[in-house]
Amino acid sequence: MLSFIGVYWHPLRASAAATILFGMAIGCVANWFRNRSFHCGITGPLFFLAAVVFLLSELGITHVSDFFIWPFVAIGVGIAFLLEWRLAHKRS
Repeated sequence: MLSFIGVYWHPLRASAAATILFGMAIGCVANWFRNRSFHCGITGPLFFLAAVVFLLSELGITHVSDFFIWPFVAIGVGIAFLLEWRLAHKRS
């Protein structure tokens, strides 16, 4: 659906970081509701926030470098998976 919107609205083209991150955020929310995966509760909002920043940057509202956003996303995902791993290790 997002790629279809991107055909008509350039900031959400199929290969844009915002589109990919919105798709990942939607997937995380769906996975959270279905499986209650702990990491999705953290990464879903993180992906959504990063997608909004990328979209605002694409629209020219803010000017944030891509090299500033991606490390925060990678560190946040890493922390989410480490927390889930630690919680799963404690439960078993």
